[in-house]
Amino acid sequence: MVDYYQIMGLKPDASSTAIRSAYKKLAMLYHPDRNPNNPQAEELFKVINEAYQVLSDPIKKQQYDLRYHGLDNNIKHSSAHDRRAYWREYHHKQYEHWRQSQQSTYQFDKRYFKIQGLAIVTFLTIAGICFLFINIVQYFQEQQIAEQTRQNNLAIQEVHSLFNEGKKKEAFTLIRNLQKQQPHEYSFYFTEDTLLINLHNESEKLMQQAKFDLAMQNLLVLKDYEDPVSINTLQNLATCDIHTGNYSSALVSLQNLLEQQPERVSLLLSIAIIYQDKLMNLDEAEKYLAMGKKLFKLRMIAQYGEAFQLVADPNDISQVYYDIFIRRLQVNLQLKRFDEAEKDGNWAIYLRPQNAEGYYWRAQAEFENKNKSQACADLKQARALGIKPEKELLASYCR
Repeated sequence: MVDYYQIMGLKPDASSTAIRSAYKKLAMLYHPDRNPNNPQAEELFKVINEAYQVLSDPIKKQQYDLRYHGLDNNIKHSSAHDRRAYWREYHHKQYEHWRQSQQSTYQFDKRYFKIQGLAIVTFLTIAGICFLFINIVQYFQEQQIAEQTRQNNLAIQEVHSLFNEGKKKEAFTLIRNLQKQQPHEYSFYFTEDTLLINLHNESEKLMQQAKFDLAMQNLLVLKDYEDPVSINTLQNLATCDIHTGNYSSALVSLQNLLEQQPERVSLLLSIAIIYQDKLMNLDEAEKYLAMGKKLFKLRMIAQYGEAFQLVADPNDISQVYYDIFIRRLQVNLQLKRFDEAEKDGNWAIYLRPQNAEGYYWRAQAEFENKNKSQACADLKQARALGIKPEKELLASYCR
């Protein structure tokens, strides 16, 4: 059993005042707030506090004295000299511990340099191992990238070889497969763009040489692999189809273009010419020519207002509108829509009064509408501007 009297430095017959005074002195000395990071002082303080709680209570003190005398009588009669020696040694150790904890400077002795040297060697060893590992990994990555680049270059060479051998579709199929395998490899996309440009230039050159069949083969490949199909490709396809007599296919190309450029009047005229001259489908020809006429009026009103005929200079208006009205005049004559034909003639003459065609064809519409005097005047104007109507025609209109 712990001797509370020895811990407190008291005799068994100490008064309550002496017990309280001894506790205060020891508490001031060993309180944890005064001995931070000192677990021994903390434990001792707990024992001191426990001793005080027992000895300061008369009942607990009496019980403790009875138990203490009954268990170990030798401890009670231990010499005061030994007790003082014990506390002196304990206080000395506590003081040394506190003094060492208050030191703020290092002692640069052999042990210090040994520890520091060991730390530096350990750091350099770890750093060297990491550096070596990183370099090894980087080396293998570079080797892998170099090998992949070599393989890609060989694949690109194969693509160009196929293209130069005339196997255009095979070349494009191969480059597309390579793109699927490596979607982030920019060189494959650059190669495809190069092939498309080369194929386009080759097609243009063949068309200039009037080799429309060969140009058509290239253009069909372009149509399959351009995304979206360019306007230039569709135009060239239509041109080749027209020259090779494939008018239905030409119409498909022109109508695809018209979907992309619905206000392009020249496309309407080209489609109408094919229907009128090649396919002899006058109703379809008139439909597209009517669309051209509608666009003409909308644009004139938007630019000049409702009275554009009084404001606009016909010479500033595109020739394509004059061609639209001349074509529509002829188609309506064939369809026996003479009123419409005469109106188309009026627009054609308004746009190009110096051209003989408008007068010549309007005269025929006017004759069908029983306006012989005006028909005669138009025929004479057409003759003055360069068209020589047949004598029988003049005789019929100008009696």
